[in-house]
Amino acid sequence: MAQYPVREVCVRCLSDRLRREPVKAGGVILARTVLHRSMDTRFAPRLPLAIGSVKLDAGPVAIALLDGDLAPGTRVQVRATSGPEARTVLHASSE
Repeated sequence: MAQYPVREVCVRCLSDRLRREPVKAGGVILARTVLHRSMDTRFAPRLPLAIGSVKLDAGPVAIALLDGDLAPGTRVQVRATSGPEARTVLHASSE
């Protein structure tokens, strides 16, 4: 069972013996919006910023930055990228 975000214990049985495994990077955009303003000044240079919910092929739904005008229903590839303050963010682009 895939768990997102990363957790310390299993959400089903509370075991702490979790193992990380590679998963398919594909998914489908469920919804999107465009952020035109942000109270966080780290995002100002990137505005407007398209973000969306992506149903990953592995199961979970994740929030990701979207390339261009990707619409709901579009298949995408999701990858981890470095965001503001070197935090990891998900980035979705067309397949």
